[in-house]
Amino acid sequence: MRGLKSKICQLVAVMAGVAGATSAVPVFAAPVAPPATASWSANPDDALLFDVRLAQYRIGDGIRGYATPSGTCVDFADILITLDLPIRLDKKSRRATGWIFEESRTITIDREANIEQIKNIQKSLAPHTIQDTPEGWCVQVSALAQWLGIKITEDRSNALLVLHSDSKLPVQTALERKAHAVAIHPTTTFDLKSLPQARVTYAGIKPPAFDVVASVGGLRDAVAGSAAHVNYEIYASGEVGKIAYDARLASNQQGLPASLRMRAYRTDPNGGLLGRLHATHVEVGDVTGVATPLVSQSSTGRGFMVTNR
Repeated sequence: MRGLKSKICQLVAVMAGVAGATSAVPVFAAPVAPPATASWSANPDDALLFDVRLAQYRIGDGIRGYATPSGTCVDFADILITLDLPIRLDKKSRRATGWIFEESRTITIDREANIEQIKNIQKSLAPHTIQDTPEGWCVQVSALAQWLGIKITEDRSNALLVLHSDSKLPVQTALERKAHAVAIHPTTTFDLKSLPQARVTYAGIKPPAFDVVASVGGLRDAVAGSAAHVNYEIYASGEVGKIAYDARLASNQQGLPASLRMRAYRTDPNGGLLGRLHATHVEVGDVTGVATPLVSQSSTGRGFMVTNR
């Protein structure tokens, strides 16, 4: 019995040793923190250019933007110009103040104080809401939609920013007025021939009508003495038989005749002058040529002119 007991004790000891050798205390490794996200900086590879659509209209000349790890951002100054928003953006003080679409919806963005205030609601700026880029402030599209109080749908594949608003925005009403103005056509056409006309035929001798333009001046100088000058221009217009004439007499500074220009002419709007030439105007003397936009300029000289213009 004593021997049996000793063997049982040895067996129990062996089994306990084996269990102690095979059992192990579980060890849990400390969790590894994920690497911190590096700060984003503007890169030409991330640059975007969006067209802006509002209802059926394309507005503005494009909005610059960037693809960032936190989402798409667009240039705030481009938005202000495109939507014609009266908001002052001061990059030096890092503030933007003004109002959006209506004067009661005021906005204040203060990046130094890290606050945004729309009307009477003020809160802290969320991280990455505004990124600094070479163009200026680049605002996240989601934050911009909240500021403006509208919905903005971003379509990168087609480079579009589609604006949705429950009420018409001022820029939309302005585009509609412009479209209506373009679509308006005059209901009546103006025809010069429909106006009443009075024809006066060339007949006999009509006394000329005169027009005199004269000026008199004087100068008193202690060294050179006194001097006076008189100049004038006399215009005359009349008819002799079937010929009309114009004359201009001009003087020099001493009041003596200096130049005389005359021309005789005949006009028929129906083109009944000079037979087959069907001339509408014939003149001779000091004539003035006809100007055209492409090939000639008006010139004055002695000679004659015939035209069926």
